[in-house]
Amino acid sequence: MVINASFALFVCLLGLIAFFADRFDKPSIPIYLALGILFGPIWSVLSASALVPEISLTGGILSLVSELGLLFLLFIVGLQVKLSQISGKLKTGSFMTMVQGLGVAALASIYLYIAGFEFLEILILSAALVPSSAAIVIPMLKQQQELSSENGMLDISVLVLENIYLVVAVGAVSALSKGSGLAVVKVLAAMSLGLIIAYISSRLVLPKIVSEVLQDQKSFLMAGFGLLGAFVLFSSFAGLKPEIGAFFAGVALAQLPYSSELQAAVDPMTEFFLAIFLASLGLTLSPSSVSSVATDAVILSLVLVPAKASLYFISSRFCGEGGYVSLRSALDLSQVPDVSIVLVTVAASSGLLGGESVALITLVVILTMATSSILISSGDLLASKFFSKPSYSREDTDAILLGSSENADTVFNVLKSFYSDVIVVNRGTGTPDNVSMDDTVYGDFSHEEIRQKAGSESAETIVTLKDDVDVEEEVIEDFPSKNLILLEKSPQLSLKFLDASADYVVNPELLAANELVERVKDD
Repeated sequence: MVINASFALFVCLLGLIAFFADRFDKPSIPIYLALGILFGPIWSVLSASALVPEISLTGGILSLVSELGLLFLLFIVGLQVKLSQISGKLKTGSFMTMVQGLGVAALASIYLYIAGFEFLEILILSAALVPSSAAIVIPMLKQQQELSSENGMLDISVLVLENIYLVVAVGAVSALSKGSGLAVVKVLAAMSLGLIIAYISSRLVLPKIVSEVLQDQKSFLMAGFGLLGAFVLFSSFAGLKPEIGAFFAGVALAQLPYSSELQAAVDPMTEFFLAIFLASLGLTLSPSSVSSVATDAVILSLVLVPAKASLYFISSRFCGEGGYVSLRSALDLSQVPDVSIVLVTVAASSGLLGGESVALITLVVILTMATSSILISSGDLLASKFFSKPSYSREDTDAILLGSSENADTVFNVLKSFYSDVIVVNRGTGTPDNVSMDDTVYGDFSHEEIRQKAGSESAETIVTLKDDVDVEEEVIEDFPSKNLILLEKSPQLSLKFLDASADYVVNPELLAANELVERVKDD
């Protein structure tokens, strides 16, 4: 039996953890890791007493799902590499990444050398401690509705650059295990080729393919998975790890204007796979390896969090960013990411590092993520004590037009005659001809990220052009105080929506009947 009782019980525990983490607004990633570390010895004792089934960490369903978690993690990382998003902050983000990276690597190397680590261990571990975590920063910024703010865009530019750096580091470490400089050159060349292919396909091939399947969410999702499989296949032929191919697939899709829709659809599945990967990773760490590096992990965490924040703040201010934006961004980026565990795991599986090194980075990730989540949550309060908070123009949306139809141009022009800032939200590619890309958000309006990008909080009026009951019901439920104009073919639902909070409901059949009656009267 592939799915056994131990796997089922393991998933139940993770489900409970996810529920409580969400309820108390706590980041789930460090909790998954801590759960694995905590339950490893406990599970062994209970399984020896036959109170719980024995869990197998090699082979079987747990191993397979863990590998898929790693694959989807890099896929999601790639989906965050949106070049258009970081263009305005690329110069500042690059300088912040470089200054913080060199400073943290130097500090970490000094401490690791004093702690007795070998040269190669110091090189890999210090490289793993440099980046920050998109998995913590982006969800918390979404929750605070700060993704489109100045500090949010600055965070994203830094995270994108550091994600690229991390994937290159993973490729370089896997090549180092082959023991020759030529292998490293080949791997880096293959990765460069993969990134070039990803970018070209996002410009020439993918827009045509995705536009054909965009209206059907299942087909859209399967097209994304098909591309994922294609790049994983490319990685196998190029001698790269499958996870790097998943990253390339994410990068290719990230350049499309509707990548947020795919990411929102993949996120729940990724969360499941990632939870299994992180918790099972914790299970593999022995109590002796954890205890042997606990002191080093605590000291490194105490050093790294303020060091990262200080270096990010100083470099951002040097580039001319405001005090509030610089401090908020510095507080946001003060952790070590879960993807760093991937780097040291690859090094350990290649024989370049021992189990203690994996335990060290895992503990540092847990400690720094837990600390930074508190800093991010209170970031606005802390930054406001020292600097004035700037206002953000993206909150000036006056009206939102959902969906597209043959009357989209007419409706958009009518809205523009009343409102200065009208945003079109559409899952497909068909939008009014006179709408610019800056005024268009591609994706499903039911997703919070899409709503934030569209500026739904400040909009006075929301108009739907597509007969979609689910979207209409969500709009009525979530925005009762706004002017709501809905398109609905069903007379029963039209009356239901009017009885709720809809101001107007357009029924095409009734309008056509009324027009026919008027014409007959005129004749």
